[in-house]
Amino acid sequence: MPRFLEEFLADFGPEKGFGESWVMESPEVMEENRKVRFLRFLVDLSIRTIQEGDLSSEEAANLVESLREVCLRLFPGKEEAFDLIYRPRFRRVIEATFGVPPEGGPSPPR
Repeated sequence: MPRFLEEFLADFGPEKGFGESWVMESPEVMEENRKVRFLRFLVDLSIRTIQEGDLSSEEAANLVESLREVCLRLFPGKEEAFDLIYRPRFRRVIEATFGVPPEGGPSPPR
């Protein structure tokens, strides 16, 4: 084992309260990470689709709502997280693509 890793383990290892989950992920953590990666992929794909300009602004807004439903199936009870993390990003993309704020609320402050 490299010396730096031995020193790290001595300072922050399981006996220091760090827990062993950081060394070897549990199946639950692995599943959570898989769902996060999948959601990130869907968000990026949706943003690119909107930016291509093949959708109307209404279709783009519907895409965002559909993605929100998928997000809530993956992460039940996280409505607020979606609205805080992803909705502002989608609003900026829709406004930049179509020149108008999306339906369902005012444009985010600049």
